[in-house]
Amino acid sequence: MVIQHDQKVEIPGVQFLRIGGLLSIGKQISLVMKVLLHPFQFRKLMNLRKELSFSQRFRWGIKYFPLSQLQPPSIVHFQWLTLIEEFQWLRHYFNCPFVGSARGSQVTVYPRTRKGFADVVRQAISQADVLHLVSKDLIPPCIHLGALPVQMLVNYNGINLEKFCPPARRQRALILKLISVGAAIWRKGYVFQLEVVKNVMALMPVSLTIVGEGPDLEGLRYLAYKLGVYEAVHFHGSATEEEVAALLQQADVYISTSAAEGLANSCMEAAACGLPVVAFACEGMNELIEHGQTGYIIPYGEVLVFAEHVHLLEDVEHRLAMGKQARQKMEREWSADYWTDEMIRHYHTICQKIPRIK
Repeated sequence: MVIQHDQKVEIPGVQFLRIGGLLSIGKQISLVMKVLLHPFQFRKLMNLRKELSFSQRFRWGIKYFPLSQLQPPSIVHFQWLTLIEEFQWLRHYFNCPFVGSARGSQVTVYPRTRKGFADVVRQAISQADVLHLVSKDLIPPCIHLGALPVQMLVNYNGINLEKFCPPARRQRALILKLISVGAAIWRKGYVFQLEVVKNVMALMPVSLTIVGEGPDLEGLRYLAYKLGVYEAVHFHGSATEEEVAALLQQADVYISTSAAEGLANSCMEAAACGLPVVAFACEGMNELIEHGQTGYIIPYGEVLVFAEHVHLLEDVEHRLAMGKQARQKMEREWSADYWTDEMIRHYHTICQKIPRIK
């Protein structure tokens, strides 16, 4: 697995190769020594970018030389689709299939909001042998961007059902505790959540915990003050997975007001913790939520309708029953172990269908 810059990640059984970022003098010397010990491989790598000047090719070759030293992989999977263009040279160097993941905004939002981005995505899709989608709802936008039905496969992220699980006993409080988890960015629609709280407050005691950091956080704090809900909203900030699981176990209802998702992992985690989920309609929600059974899906932007459905969950028995069904759905359909095994099965199939060129 390739990661960029100084991101620190450790997973048992996974080798990480860091590309880019600042290197210490010692690492730079070590890298140059490896290049000197493998001059023919370095020349082979540089020859892949003949359109560049010699100095540009040399710097490019130094940057990617550690990647060229890997044992030839059977398949290369780009977790972000648009990275394919940067690493297109790997196809020629290792002669193996390319898989690119479409996870949401890159195929739904940015092609509409960023000039020229749709062309970037179309190019990436054309260079992928297989397009991995994290939800069925991403099929139409990918087809619109040039993907072929035979090129696409859907494989869900899945959820760690041991880490995210209901508490042994859920406490019943006099106040309905709402929670939402995600980056404080426009796409998550937290302004709508503040308006929902204001409307629900007129009917019953309620609180909202927002977990996450981001550029919109300061503005949200001020809007909470302007809307008169500041005392009812707790901005928790960042949290580890373990802390998120604990916070979900202490809550009553999960709410999501996203304008766009690929598949909302936070909603999966909440359902796995036995919470009913109330969400605006966007990609993946129909696959996660059974309306009226495990939660409610509300037409996007309908704040009053959203608040009405939150109010329905004031009924403790109704709320607990929906939460129980939500957990059962996660157990039946969303185990991370199952979807990991499915992805491995897809890899084997891809390698059989797209063999190396001898």
